[in-house]
Amino acid sequence: MEITLIIFYYVYLILLGLFILFSFFNYYHLIRFGFWSWGNLGVMMFYAFITVAILIVTWSYLTKIDWQTPLTSFNDLSWKQFSALGNSHANQETVNTNIISY
Repeated sequence: MEITLIIFYYVYLILLGLFILFSFFNYYHLIRFGFWSWGNLGVMMFYAFITVAILIVTWSYLTKIDWQTPLTSFNDLSWKQFSALGNSHANQETVNTNIISY
């Protein structure tokens, strides 16, 4: 079983849903309990404009991502890198050359 990047997309969608839910609460309280003024209307318009702008920018970035990319592939790991963790001088040189080669 591979874990793919789609997990982050679902987390983003859940957080986006919570953001929209709280935004409706904010608008409700501004309309119900706020004074009808140009300042109140300006704040609501500014909030809506910034929200839409952020959603457009994130959507443009998110459409470019391949969501089927696996997070980790344990088949690609070289276990020789982890076997050179001893205290001998030869193992230390192996670790140094592995670090330099990357």
